[in-house]
Amino acid sequence: MSSAELVSRINLPELTQERVNELLAASEGVINIPEDFQFSVAIVDNSEIQTLNERYRHKEGPTDVLSFPYGNNTGDIVISADKVMSQAQEYGHSVAEEAAFLLVHGIVHIMGWDHERSEAEAKDQAQIEAKILESCGLNYVR
Repeated sequence: MSSAELVSRINLPELTQERVNELLAASEGVINIPEDFQFSVAIVDNSEIQTLNERYRHKEGPTDVLSFPYGNNTGDIVISADKVMSQAQEYGHSVAEEAAFLLVHGIVHIMGWDHERSEAEAKDQAQIEAKILESCGLNYVR
C-alpha cells in the first residue's frame, strides 16, 4: 500500500494523519496508485504557498493546493490552511470537507490528471474526485 506523511507547519485539526490515510485508501480504490508510492502532505499558510506558487508555477498570489510529483513514486502535496478556511466559508462546506477535497484534488493531480489541460480532463478529474469523496461519505460539490 502507498503511504503519506502529514507534515503540519500550521495547525489544521480537521486534517489528521488518520484522515490522510483514509483519503489515500479511498483514492486507491478509484485510481491506480503504485503500491510503493510515497508522498508528504504539508499544511502551510498563504505566505508559504504563495512563494511556492510563484516559484514553481510562475503565478502570483496564494493558491489552495500544489502537487509536486517527482517521477520516482514520490511526491509532495502542499495545502494552504488559510485557503481551506476561506474556501470552506465561500463554498458553504465544513473545514473538514474542504480539507478533504483539497487533499484528494492534490492526490489526483500528483497521479497525472490536470484540469487545466482540457475541459474533458477537467470533467474527468472532477468525477474521479467526487467518487473518492463519496466513498468517504462526503458529498462535495463546488
